[in-house]
Amino acid sequence: WFMSLPFDTKLHFAAMHLHPFAESIELRDVTANKVLFKANAQNPAKGIGLTHVDTYSNIEGVPMFKNHKYEVTSVYNNTSSENRDSMASIFLSLDDPEFRHFAANEFADRALDAFDATADTIVLLRTSAGDVGISLIAEQERRGLHEVVSMARSGALDHTFLTRSDNHRLDFAAQAALTAEQRTSLTASKKLQSATGLLLLCAGANGGPATIAITLAPTPQPDARCFAFGRIGPGADVIRKLAAAPRRADGKLAMPVEILKAEVMEMSDLQETTLAPAHTLEAPKAAGTTAGSSR
Repeated sequence: WFMSLPFDTKLHFAAMHLHPFAESIELRDVTANKVLFKANAQNPAKGIGLTHVDTYSNIEGVPMFKNHKYEVTSVYNNTSSENRDSMASIFLSLDDPEFRHFAANEFADRALDAFDATADTIVLLRTSAGDVGISLIAEQERRGLHEVVSMARSGALDHTFLTRSDNHRLDFAAQAALTAEQRTSLTASKKLQSATGLLLLCAGANGGPATIAITLAPTPQPDARCFAFGRIGPGADVIRKLAAAPRRADGKLAMPVEILKAEVMEMSDLQETTLAPAHTLEAPKAAGTTAGSSR
């Protein structure tokens, strides 16, 4: 006898596990003296195994009670000339009256509770100029770090182009703006933008697209719209070459640079990952110029 249900419930589905030579399995309510269901098994015409085992399904549900006793009975018929093992188990799908549907914000809170932002968590930026590893700032506000990692995993940071370059920072324009909830999460963060080699997630002006910024030098006035989430790690040479790359008269780089993809991984995984080295960035040649001399 088994079950010891903690509450009255209903049975909606059951899956069986049996071994070869099984013929049937049933679940019986001993207290009510009735069979709740019986599942049959089919053996092959030749060889050893099972070709089919029934499942049980009932949308309305069959009542089961916490003060009832239940038993499982399996029937085997060993048609071989050798001893064979046998076993039987049933996996039951029951109503759970204590189950509670969670609101969307509660799921978000649970995801945050499970989120572990440590120094071993890496956001790998694969750019058209080479790959850069970013270590998360573990002491930062955890909700903000969770937002950044969620955006990276969802692809929200992919295909962002370098739109601004000066002596203080590089800005990559994201495809989408931050939501009101994301902006709220980032607002509570520590302001660390004055340091060099930080990665920032910045809300766009007037609700515009967000920006991924890389600080090249201490900034005299921290940007209140920005959240510092990481520090440059492996691949720092890529950033150095971007900072020294040729620029046009308006200060922008003379060639397009794109974050192709953002990946989230642990440091142990990064050690087994091949990083694309820094590419040499040269200004494109003016149209109509050719090599050699002419007479």
